[in-house]
Amino acid sequence: MILLIDGYNILKRQYGVRMISELMRARFIKGVAAYTRQSGNKVVIVFDGQAQDDAYEEYGRGVQVVYSGTRETADDYIKRYVEKHHTKDLMLVTSDRELNSVADRYNIPSLDSYEFVEVLQARAEESGQPGSRRTPIVKTSEDAPPELDEIMEAASKSVPQKSDDVARVKRKSVAQKMSKKERELLKKVKKL
Repeated sequence: MILLIDGYNILKRQYGVRMISELMRARFIKGVAAYTRQSGNKVVIVFDGQAQDDAYEEYGRGVQVVYSGTRETADDYIKRYVEKHHTKDLMLVTSDRELNSVADRYNIPSLDSYEFVEVLQARAEESGQPGSRRTPIVKTSEDAPPELDEIMEAASKSVPQKSDDVARVKRKSVAQKMSKKERELLKKVKKL
């Protein structure tokens, strides 16, 4: 499967900022590259800009990174990519409504940016990558001495969070309530 990712859309939602630094972008690409090695999916990340007039592509770590150039936006590049590759096993990753409607026209499933970040974090947790989420620290007694809290906090930093530890909300009879399109998207998400 090819994952077509709207890079800045995800980063701006993930970090909650308007301006994305080189470091943020590099970390994101590195995280996606780790995911790509695990999943075997082809990944194309599209960002706005760079100094060139036309689109510029970089290949590295199993990820194709595209900078749209100054003549078009990343959204325009993504639209063209969807139109050109719509017959392939493709999934768009963005929260942009306009891009989602273009993907819908070609029956290409879209995954929300937040959901994709959750997939990346879950994969990082499974592989034990540094920086993955950890189990939150919970104080069980007000009577315990502060030294004990410090010891427990230090020890908890080396214990990764298991997926069983996270409470997940499940709907009853999901398959019955989902449309055909939603069921197809769920199948693709499970492939991630």
